[in-house]
Amino acid sequence: MSKPNLKPCVTLFIPVYNGAEFLHETISSVLNQTFTDFEVLIVDDGSTDNSVQIIESFNDSRIRIVSNNTNKGRPFTRNRGIDLAKGKYLAVLDADDIAESNRLELQVNFLDKYTDIAAVGSEATIIDDKGNLGAICKVFTDNKTIHQNMYNANCFIHSSVLFRLQVMKKIGGYDASFPQ
Repeated sequence: MSKPNLKPCVTLFIPVYNGAEFLHETISSVLNQTFTDFEVLIVDDGSTDNSVQIIESFNDSRIRIVSNNTNKGRPFTRNRGIDLAKGKYLAVLDADDIAESNRLELQVNFLDKYTDIAAVGSEATIIDDKGNLGAICKVFTDNKTIHQNMYNANCFIHSSVLFRLQVMKKIGGYDASFPQ
């Protein structure tokens, strides 16, 4: 087993609450990234199913698991992930989503090239509970259109976003009063 990188480029953050049904596929999609300079930070939010056992079944030094002593909810858990992240960038992935194998490579290259951009996201394909691919969720893809629509529309698919960690910290993370 290799030594974990103490200062990875990316912290890929997965908040988990009773996510056992799809968690193995989610973690597998992360570990199979073409970009390799990352840690996987998983914060278990007091799951009562076998989520923790699924996480612990992976023998990969890039995985770091932290548990809330009780269910604290999404905003608290997401902010805890921000506090615990070690990377320059923070990638978000929910426990029931799958990352394309080149997601981190493309997104890190983009933010490295455009240093004045704080976050990058992507479109997503809906997958039903049987694994069938469905519709593509489209989003705005240029900076000007995002700025014009950010107060009237959801411009990002949360599980597809890569943030500059310091920007997330500077703005105070997630609004704890907003139940995400």
